[in-house]
Amino acid sequence: MNIETNQEKTLPDDIRVPRRHYFFAWLFFTFWLVPILLVGLMNRGIPFYKLTRIGVPQHLAKQTSNYMNNLYRVACLFPNRMEAWGEYYFQIQLNHSGVWIEVPETHFAQMKPFGFRTRFKRMFSGINHEPNKNVRLDALSDYIKRRYEEQFPRHGTVTGVRILSAVLPTGQPEMCRPQGHWEKPELEMLSIKQVHVLHSKSYSGASL
Repeated sequence: MNIETNQEKTLPDDIRVPRRHYFFAWLFFTFWLVPILLVGLMNRGIPFYKLTRIGVPQHLAKQTSNYMNNLYRVACLFPNRMEAWGEYYFQIQLNHSGVWIEVPETHFAQMKPFGFRTRFKRMFSGINHEPNKNVRLDALSDYIKRRYEEQFPRHGTVTGVRILSAVLPTGQPEMCRPQGHWEKPELEMLSIKQVHVLHSKSYSGASL
């Protein structure tokens, strides 16, 4: 029996893999599979400020982190139960009283609750790592003061504005809300450990 050992074996042209298929495979791994794996293995979103530490411009870092995190959310919707979620509360002082009064968001916008609530959350997301954090929060405090005084001129002058950030754990009976439209828990329901002051501004010259 004659065995041909030196014969060169090549694939016929009609069954060779086109180069464009390799290109599409590279796109798939680079822009879909790898981002999903990174977010999934860390079991958390990728904060944009970590990318800025390695020299990525801030605007590009934000776009990249949002892209990677959103890919994971779309591909693996709700893989784990949330352990907590964040909320924000707004308080004012009137006429140097020294007493903080909670003011609902409905006083500051004419949009429906989910609309401006979403925008407030979006604005506060990652704000602790923003270089202009205090400038943005000062501007928001000025808006809250101006808006409240326009709506309630008889209440007097707003002499202080405070923005609070709260972490609300899930799965606890006291956090369960009644059936009906969504409402965030009252500030009085939360413990001191759950709430911290995100920003405070005085309009009377005294410290708050």
